[in-house]
Amino acid sequence: MFVISQKAAEKFLESMEQIGETGLFLRVAARKHPDQGIAYNMGFDHATPEDKQFEMAGLKVCYDEETEPNIKDMVIDFGEHDGIEQFIFMNPQDAPANDPSSCGTTKGSGSCGSGKGTCTCG
Repeated sequence: MFVISQKAAEKFLESMEQIGETGLFLRVAARKHPDQGIAYNMGFDHATPEDKQFEMAGLKVCYDEETEPNIKDMVIDFGEHDGIEQFIFMNPQDAPANDPSSCGTTKGSGSCGSGKGTCTCG
């Protein structure tokens, strides 16, 4: 299981309000790429029966089976990183083997939005 900070949840809820469509889930996807870490994607979507579904911090959240092992113990936060406010993924599984202090944010990964509203990812 993973955690969404209160600040990140507030940003997701603001984005969801701007879309104006009800019944959407925050879909989280995390795919491992050899020698590049984990690439993250988020967006608002309808859940499928195959998805893991739950509610966290006032959000309906879903993810697929391939994502599940890649997000264990992960935290999604919102804050400043490299001078830009953005979603930040802190995932112990994404830390490079030679840098145990890494927060797990894979630089350049992630795309957000459902085409109706977008957000910035880390």
